Amino acid sequence: MKKLIAGILAMLLTITAAAQSSLTKKETRTLIKTYEISTLAVKIGELAPTHAWAMETKAAALRLAEDYKKVKEQVEALASKKSITLPASMSEKEMKILAWFEKKQGKEFDKAYLKGSVKVNKGGRCKIKKLYKHTDDSDLKDWSGKLLSTLEMHRTLLNQTCETVKKMK
Repeated sequence: MKKLIAGILAMLLTITAAAQSSLTKKETRTLIKTYEISTLAVKIGELAPTHAWAMETKAAALRLAEDYKKVKEQVEALASKKSITLPASMSEKEMKILAWFEKKQGKEFDKAYLKGSVKVNKGGRCKIKKLYKHTDDSDLKDWSGKLLSTLEMHRTLLNQTCETVKKMK
């Protein structure tokens, strides 16, 4: 019942934000989802120094965490400009994901972190690419174009890190 109520509230916040904003519902949802993913990515990335085994995983995770901090700040600025309300805290699902990562150590953390990051990066590039192609909002177009460049750099970094870590095992 709590999950149903939380889901309805989240949907209403998204609809309300879209109604107040010059953005479409889809654009608003993408911006909110990007914020949520960035928040979680920062928290998980900050675990790497104490949880990861390979120095390469630690370095990649910290780099991505720093970049996602910047993405969060950019989304906050866009949301403010477009009158969109962002979540004040992480969802129950995101908290469970973070708790799951907190339990991982060493090679197990590396494997989970890299696999998850590659998956999130692929999905994120797809969503942001669609946003870039279809938005009529100039602010969103500029931001999504820059973010695509960052996500492509992340893809390269993650692929290199995965290959290096695989060879170390």
